[in-house]
Amino acid sequence: MVLQWQQRQHEQQQQVQHEQCSRSHRIQKKYDINMIKLEDIFEAYYDCRKNKRQTENAIQFELNYDSNCISLYNDINNRTYKPSKSIAFIVTKPKRREIFAASFRDRIIHHLIDMKLRPLIEEALIETTCNNRIGKGTTACVEYLRRDIIEPGASNTLVNIQHNMLVLGRHE
Repeated sequence: MVLQWQQRQHEQQQQVQHEQCSRSHRIQKKYDINMIKLEDIFEAYYDCRKNKRQTENAIQFELNYDSNCISLYNDINNRTYKPSKSIAFIVTKPKRREIFAASFRDRIIHHLIDMKLRPLIEEALIETTCNNRIGKGTTACVEYLRRDIIEPGASNTLVNIQHNMLVLGRHE
């Protein structure tokens, strides 16, 4: 009885997997597209390895990088890609904290997503948006703040900011 139930469960799981896979192939055929080109995977891989080349995960991936990239390409286009478990470790500088880092294979996917989405997002952002943008950051943000907000009415603005901080501080 239990064996028959297990057999039915297994057959049902195989049927679901087959339906998902054939749906994916029908969609691909209908639109005659692959989600990602193999060249995109290699470009993301080369970009990813720039700063992580000496990590154990990167070295392991690089031993067979061509077949690993092709496997990643197939997983994405067959819609079977699943993220790996994160790697956990502890750092002590500047203070002790636990870090959860993506595997190198998953980092390639992060770079691939960034490559595809960044151009679309960049054109929608206003010039003074600084966070997570190449060539921007804290320094650019401080410069915009100084140029566009503080300098036009420097003497009054700073006095008002300090006064408001003092007033708010007293009421808390």
